[in-house]
Amino acid sequence: MQKELCHVSDLLDSRGLKEGDEISFRPLYGRRRSFKLMRSQIDFITKDLLRTKEPIYYKLLDGLNNEKLHYQLRSVKTMGRNRELKTRYLLTSVEGAPFRHNGSFTNEAFLERGDRIEMGHNELEVEDEQVCEETLAIDEQSTKIIKSDLPVLICGETGTGKTTLAKKIHQISKAQTHFVHLNLSSFSKNLLESELFGHVKGAFTGALNDKSGAFRDARGGTLFLDEIDSLPWEIQTKLLIFLDEFKIRPVGSSRDQDVECRLICASGSNLKDLVKKGQMRKDFYYRIASGLTVNLPSMRYNEQLVEDLCNRFSIDNQVIVSSHLIEFYKSLPWPGNIRQLVGHLKKKMIYTKGVKLDYDNLDELLAMESSDLSELSFESDEKAKTLEDMKYEYVKCMYFKCGQNASKAAKKLAITPRSVKNILERSL
Repeated sequence: MQKELCHVSDLLDSRGLKEGDEISFRPLYGRRRSFKLMRSQIDFITKDLLRTKEPIYYKLLDGLNNEKLHYQLRSVKTMGRNRELKTRYLLTSVEGAPFRHNGSFTNEAFLERGDRIEMGHNELEVEDEQVCEETLAIDEQSTKIIKSDLPVLICGETGTGKTTLAKKIHQISKAQTHFVHLNLSSFSKNLLESELFGHVKGAFTGALNDKSGAFRDARGGTLFLDEIDSLPWEIQTKLLIFLDEFKIRPVGSSRDQDVECRLICASGSNLKDLVKKGQMRKDFYYRIASGLTVNLPSMRYNEQLVEDLCNRFSIDNQVIVSSHLIEFYKSLPWPGNIRQLVGHLKKKMIYTKGVKLDYDNLDELLAMESSDLSELSFESDEKAKTLEDMKYEYVKCMYFKCGQNASKAAKKLAITPRSVKNILERSL
């Protein structure tokens, strides 16, 4: 069916799959992967058909007994009851058996959040609405907040790009002067107040001169307070005064000073948990979260983010990150997130001759570190790795080292190709 216009229900309008939604994909042989829908068309196709067709962007399906399967997910224009045109995603069976949509076989279906699809022995699942989180959408509404005097809160694991985002917000805000970055965890409690608010000469032992402090240094610009979760209780109180009145009082001074600057706070911890534990003032938390709050995603098995970063690195550094290597990187958890991946690729550039980056000894070491096999210990049950975990990690490394060739990996491991696939499949 090639309809470009069709009527859809109000339910589809609210729950229909849209660009930016999260999709979980699990082939027959391989690990479950998640990716964000950022394209107008994706083909799901088996290897045999791929030899005769050339889709622009595809996900490889696994088939049994040389079965040939081809399904296409594409965006189409739909018309609701109010006759407003909207974009929705339609999954169609192009060749092979029909797919199973939430338990029922069909050749065509509009996908909604929460749907479960079976394409042969491959599974596709659309994350439900409460699971889908926008990563970074600086839309029109967010831009209005950024250009106001409301604070911005950025949350995310280490290496997810909190500093980079803070600088981007500074660039699109009305701030035209300095960007001041202060990592609060790097200062002792006694020095932190002075670093933030400044001090007057003679305020304490060693205060030989006046100090302006981060707030005054950022006047008219942006003050980025990283690791806000390490801010002491007493200083949270002083910071509340600034948030309410845009006034600060230097240490040792008896007078308040007017200071206006954009305040951006960042944290790698769950601030609501700190409030519950009494480690952060409730009014302080809700004040810094009263403007724009951005939750940056981790790279943990985030297939699309890994691929995008590798492609961006290739363009920025004029190198080629092989598709084989990208597939390997998609299988890793990346606890250090963006910083870890970019740092690893830069290291490979130094050791690699030529412009093509492919699987090498550095990646073998990375795989070992990611699986913690290099830190095996029998002293504590907490770090104990199961035999299945160890077997999977070792077979996975050999599988990618052999160019994702199960037969070649099996020969080196002295097992059958079917055993290689079974090990990788059972560890999903």
